[in-house]
Amino acid sequence: MDESGTLIDDAAAAGTEKALPAEALVACLLRALEGQDVDQPEVWDFIAGLGEQATALLEALDLLGQLSLSWHGDLLRAIALATLDRFEQAEEILGRLLTARSQSPLVNGAMFRVKQMESPHDPRFKLTDFLCDTPFRQLDVLESSSHLCCASWLPVSAGNLHSRPWQEVWNSEAAQRVRESMLDGSYRYCNKMACPHLMAGTLPRKQQLVASDPWWAGVVEEGRTRLDRGPAVVNLAYDRTCNLTCPSCRQSVIFQDREERQRTEEMQNRNILPMLAGAETVMVTGSGDPFSSPTFRKLLLGFDPAQYPRLKINLMTNGMLLTEQRWKEYAHLAGHIGKLKFSLDGATRETHELLRRGSRWDRVHENLEFCGRLLARGDIDSFEIVFVVQAENYREMGPPAV
Repeated sequence: MDESGTLIDDAAAAGTEKALPAEALVACLLRALEGQDVDQPEVWDFIAGLGEQATALLEALDLLGQLSLSWHGDLLRAIALATLDRFEQAEEILGRLLTARSQSPLVNGAMFRVKQMESPHDPRFKLTDFLCDTPFRQLDVLESSSHLCCASWLPVSAGNLHSRPWQEVWNSEAAQRVRESMLDGSYRYCNKMACPHLMAGTLPRKQQLVASDPWWAGVVEEGRTRLDRGPAVVNLAYDRTCNLTCPSCRQSVIFQDREERQRTEEMQNRNILPMLAGAETVMVTGSGDPFSSPTFRKLLLGFDPAQYPRLKINLMTNGMLLTEQRWKEYAHLAGHIGKLKFSLDGATRETHELLRRGSRWDRVHENLEFCGRLLARGDIDSFEIVFVVQAENYREMGPPAV
């Protein structure tokens, strides 16, 4: 049990849960929250268990609020309000907190619990029935951290591949704690309200995984968090080098200097290439443009299909540098590209060039047509266009590119 659970046990030991003085209870609950950067479902469970006695908790919070409680007091207030079925007020409080702390699993967790209390029969909120499989099969490698999912949805790092072997990072204590939180249904390390899989209710059911594969049966039934096989999906996002600037991403052009590039390439040779030997998919790149980065170009140019017979490469590019002439250097990748994604921010020249500073619509359009030919002849498996929705471009989400 973590510290918050211990503190709540202490509160219960000081008297019966409902007999403990409200001010003392507030102090105990605040201690359980302060300094935490993960969700605390034990705290929410405790408050929900107070029932109508949550009124006294609210009164104590209002009284102590005059003494400038921290924002953690608002979390307690929101859960207490939800306990009393005052969901609109609870969500208003948490909505403000999420605006300021969108990357906080603690605030996300409180809002998730309020939604759960409001809609107790919604299967999306019964996480013990489901298992997110991503932390058991994916590793996102950033500049100085690695994550078992998108870092925006799962902020906790499993470790740094610049300083540790990939096997240690993949099965680090942090990685195992994340997997344990999936197995026990707490998902305490996740930004629950930001995760599209949680919100859409698309997580696989545990029993579905158990029936699909003996390996998954062992994970679920034995609670395995230390895995005997590496990641199937690897997202390479450790070089932010890009030839463009975009208001949704960066305000200036980013290139690694020689020292950074040497350090990154050493890590790539030492950890990434061996790890890819057991992977099924590698994404290049979630951080910049692969054809702008010398490090990622070296990776792609040196790719030997014979060494990675199962591996599919997913490429994400802004489209400026993937010309027909440039592709001749990468002809050996034909048949090994799972997805080719063009990241565009407009369906018209004016909007695209406004938001993709340095891009040229005519060049991108020419390269789009070339990629269509790659798809037609089977050199790539699929092609996608991705779009960062912004105030300047959302009206163009419907019309096709022209």
